[in-house]
Amino acid sequence: MDIDEDKIDDAVLAPLWLTLHDGRRAWKGFDWNATDRLFKKGLIGDPASKTKSLILTDEGLQRSEELFRELFMRPSGFLAMTPPFPSRPKTNARPGEYGRMCAMTGPTAER
Repeated sequence: MDIDEDKIDDAVLAPLWLTLHDGRRAWKGFDWNATDRLFKKGLIGDPASKTKSLILTDEGLQRSEELFRELFMRPSGFLAMTPPFPSRPKTNARPGEYGRMCAMTGPTAER
């Protein structure tokens, strides 16, 4: 079987965007060979650490969102042309400035 590792890498990078927290950290529960390739491509920081999360580079952050939308979002007519939720807030935002964010539905009301 001839495996396309670039497609595997895309499939790993896309859900990293879904698990983002603290601006650009994502949980690293993925195949180590794939995360090592993403590191070599400059899309994430070095995965060989004791932390339980990865840090996405600027390019990796942008590419992971693009891939997530391409691979996992349903087109829905006219709405498919409009992003379903705003870009993630900047990490230097004041607490409460943006409210809570939900990756699948966008901003949520404060409780």
